Amino acid sequence: MKLDYSIKEICNVCNASILGYPNSGDRNGLIEMIKIDVIRIDSRKIKPTESTLFVAITTGTDGHNYIEHARLMGAKYAIVSNPDLPCPKEITFLLVDDTLAAFQKIAAFHRSQFEIPIIGITGSNGKTTVKEWLYNLTANSYSICRSPKSYNSQIGVPLSILELTGNHELGIFEVGISSTNEMEKLRTIVQPTLGIFTGLGPTHDNGFASRHEKLLEKLILFKNCKFLMGGLPNQLIETIQKAGFQTIDWSEKVSISTIQSGTTISFNNQVYKSELHDPASVQNLSNAIVCADQLGVKNVQKGIDQCHALAMRLEILPGKNGITVINDSYSLDIQSLEIALSEALEHSKGRPIAVVLSDLPNEDNYPELKQLLSQFEINSVIGIGSSISQHIICDQAFNNTEKAILSIEANQFSNQLLLVKGTRKFKLEKLVRRLQLKNHDTRLTVDLTAIRKNISVFRSILQPETKIMVMLKAAGYGMGGEQISSLLEYENIDYLGVAFANEGVELRKVGCQLPIMVLNASEDSFDDIIEYQLEPEIYSLEQLDAFIHALIAYGISDHPIHLKLETGMNRLGFTKDDLRNLIDLIRSQPEVEVVSCFSHLAASDDRNQNAFSIQQINSFSDLAKTIDSELGTITKKHILNSNGISEFREAHFDMVRLGIGLHGIGVVNQIQDKLSPSMQLTTTISQIKQINPGDSIGYNRKGELKNGGQIAIIPIGYADGFSRGFSNGVGSVWINGCYCPVIGNVCMDMTMIDVSSVDASIGDEVEIFGAHISVEQLANATNTIPYEILTSISPRVNRVYVS
Repeated sequence: MKLDYSIKEICNVCNASILGYPNSGDRNGLIEMIKIDVIRIDSRKIKPTESTLFVAITTGTDGHNYIEHARLMGAKYAIVSNPDLPCPKEITFLLVDDTLAAFQKIAAFHRSQFEIPIIGITGSNGKTTVKEWLYNLTANSYSICRSPKSYNSQIGVPLSILELTGNHELGIFEVGISSTNEMEKLRTIVQPTLGIFTGLGPTHDNGFASRHEKLLEKLILFKNCKFLMGGLPNQLIETIQKAGFQTIDWSEKVSISTIQSGTTISFNNQVYKSELHDPASVQNLSNAIVCADQLGVKNVQKGIDQCHALAMRLEILPGKNGITVINDSYSLDIQSLEIALSEALEHSKGRPIAVVLSDLPNEDNYPELKQLLSQFEINSVIGIGSSISQHIICDQAFNNTEKAILSIEANQFSNQLLLVKGTRKFKLEKLVRRLQLKNHDTRLTVDLTAIRKNISVFRSILQPETKIMVMLKAAGYGMGGEQISSLLEYENIDYLGVAFANEGVELRKVGCQLPIMVLNASEDSFDDIIEYQLEPEIYSLEQLDAFIHALIAYGISDHPIHLKLETGMNRLGFTKDDLRNLIDLIRSQPEVEVVSCFSHLAASDDRNQNAFSIQQINSFSDLAKTIDSELGTITKKHILNSNGISEFREAHFDMVRLGIGLHGIGVVNQIQDKLSPSMQLTTTISQIKQINPGDSIGYNRKGELKNGGQIAIIPIGYADGFSRGFSNGVGSVWINGCYCPVIGNVCMDMTMIDVSSVDASIGDEVEIFGAHISVEQLANATNTIPYEILTSISPRVNRVYVS
C-alpha cells in the first residue's frame, strides 16, 4: 500500500472532525500538508518509517483498545468513533460515527481515482480460484492488483482496493457476503467495470430469507456493469436475465470436451487444453478464459498451463530437526509475499526466519523484494532459479529445484521457521515434502482463518472488558497446542487452560507467554508448575496445603492460583462448607494469591436443564462473592464454556472459557450458524480392487458385496483415530461427491470402502470429516460426542495448518 492523501482529504471523505494534536497554530495548514502513506487496521503491522493512519475498527475486537499500541508502533493519526477517548499529545484523532464505514468510504474514494478495468468476482464458491486463474491468464498482458488470498469481506475488500497504485493496469477483486444489506457497500468500493458470477450454492444460506434473496443480493455487485456467467442451471440463468442485468452468458459459446489428459475448452475459434477435469474447476477456468478474451489477452494457453488444482491457502507444517515449514509454493508476487512473511513472523515465536524463494515473475519487483526481506529481518535466503541471485544476496543459490533438493538439509535450519514461496513452475512443493516431518497419507487440516473468525463471533457477544480463556486440553482437542497457541497470542487471548502441567510445560518450551491455568495440578507436578510459571487449579484443602509447602521450599510468595468451586457438577471443587477453612488458610499464607474463582456447568448444552444451570450460576456467584469479601480481593470469575457463552449472557462475569467452540462445533444454540468448522480429516485411496459376488472382505470375513463391485483401501484405521465402531457400514466417507460406506471391519492401519457407485481412482482424496461429513455426524454414528472423535486422532496423523 502506498497512498498520498492529506489528512484534510481523508476528513472530507469520511466526514471526520479532528481531535487533539495539532491543537495550536495553523491547524488547517498542517492538515493539508500532512500526507498519509498507509492505512492500517492492525496495530502490529505498523512501521515507524511510514506515515500511518490507524483505523480503530470494532468487529468482535474493539480497535480502540489498541490505539496506545498503534501510537507506540509509530502511528500519529487514528480514526476513532469514541469522543470520550483520551487523546495522547503525540497522536491526532479523526472522529467519525462509524470507523468501519469511514474505512470503506476511504477505499471507495481511492478506487474512484483509477480509470482502469476492474473485475469484480462473486458467487457462493470458486471466487478465489477464478481470481487466481484469471491472474495467471492476464499477468503477461497487464500490471495487476488483486485481492490477497480470500480478502473478500467488509474489511477484506477495502484492504484489497487500497493496494491499487498508479502502476496498475487491471484490478481483480473477489467479493463475498454472508447476509443482506452487505453488497451495496462493497459495490461502491469495488465499482467493477466487468464482473464474474461463479454460481449459487448453500454457503451462507442462513443469512438470507431464501436462496432467491441471496441471489439478488449478490447481483447488486453488477448493478452498473456487464458480467459473465456460464455453466449454471437454466432456471438460474432465466432468473438472472429476468432481473434485468447486463449479462454475458457464455454457456452456448463454450464447448467443453473430456480428453485422456484432462479437458479441452473451445471458445471464440480457439481450443485450449487443461489438465483439469472436475466440473467445478472446468467452470472456473472457463470463466477466466472468457474474461481474458473480453480483456483482449493474447496467448491465453500459456496462462492456462499455470492453472492447477492447487491449495490456495498457506500451509504450516511440522518439519524435520525442529523446524516449522510454511508452504506457500504456488504463487509469488510482492503482495502475497508480504502476507506470507507476516504469517511467518506470527508463528516464529522469536525463532530466526529463513526463506526459500524462486525467481520473481517480474524483474522490476526485485528492489521491493530486497526491501521486504530487510524489513522482516530474514535470517537467510535460498534462491531458486537463474535470476534471483543476480538481484539479491542469497546464502545459497540453485539453478533449479532438483539441485536444491539434493543439497538442502533440514539440519541447516535447526529450530528455525522456513518459508517456501515460489511460482508454480518451480514445483517447490517437492522441497517441502523432503523437509516435512511426516509423510502419512492421512492428514488433519486445521484452518487458522476459521479459528480467527470463531474468536470474533464469540467476542461479538462479550463486553469489551470480558476476558477469554481458551482451553487447550489434550493438545487443543487434538488440533495441536503449539500452532494454536501462537495464533491465540496473536489474537490477544487473555488466558490458556490445560488439563495437565506437562501440556503447559510444552507450551512454555515453544515460547508461549500467556498465563496458563492447569486443571489437574497433582502434587508430583508442582515443581514444573513453579519452574514454568503455570497457575494451578486448587480444588481441595489438602492440595492447597501441599502446594503452599512446595512454594515455601522455593521461597516464593504470591503465586497465582485458581479456586474451583463445587456448584452441582459433583466433581472436583470446594463446597460452601469448605469456605471457612479455605479462607483462613489463604489469609495465613502469603505464598499464594487467588486470581480467579470458577466453576463448571453440568448441562449447558441441554436447554431442558437451563433451570439447573441458572441455579449453578447463582450458587457460584454467592460463593465467589463470599471469597472476595472475606479476602478483601477482586478475583476474576468464570463459569461458562463454549455453549454457555451465548446461552447465559447474563453470566459472562469477568472471563469465559472457550473450548471446542473455538473450532466451530459443539455449540447447540443460535450462534452455531455463524461459526465455521476449523478442521478436516482426509486421506487418499491406496488401492482399488474388483470384488466378485461371494468374496469376503477384511478380518473375520465380515465384509461382503453380494452382487460384487469395487472397494477402495484407505490408509487410516483405529490406530489413527478412525474407530472400529465404524465397521460394517456404520461409518461412511466422502469420495468424489458420494458417501461411500465402510465394508468389513476397520483395521488398525487401514479401512476398506465400497466405491462401487462412484468413479474413484488411486490417489483420490477421501474425506473422513470436513465439508460434507461433520464431526457431529461421526459422533452420532457411534453414540459418542465430538470431543472423543477429535481427541482420538493419533499423533502419527499429519497436522497441517492453513491460513
